[in-house]
Amino acid sequence: MEFFVVVRARGHVGVFCNGMLSLMAGSIIVCLHNVWSGPATLLTLLGWAQVFKGLLSLTMPSIGLKGMMRVSMDKAHEFQLAGALFLVFCAVIAYGWLPA
Repeated sequence: MEFFVVVRARGHVGVFCNGMLSLMAGSIIVCLHNVWSGPATLLTLLGWAQVFKGLLSLTMPSIGLKGMMRVSMDKAHEFQLAGALFLVFCAVIAYGWLPA
């Protein structure tokens, strides 16, 4: 939470930094894991979503800043919920890798 609050305080520069992080992570996932079958497809979709988020932040920083304005210490429960959902997401992907 504190990271996003600090990045948001930088305005458009912070949006560009966040966009570059998203673009980098998404590009790595897409390059190394472009799988379109089974539960592993979820990881590929996550990668493409990160690429899209990064490109959106870099080309339209006002939209990225608007999204980052939602981040505050009062809304920590939203990050906790997202983290819990991400753990479920990871469990589904891990289940897809188990031998049949």
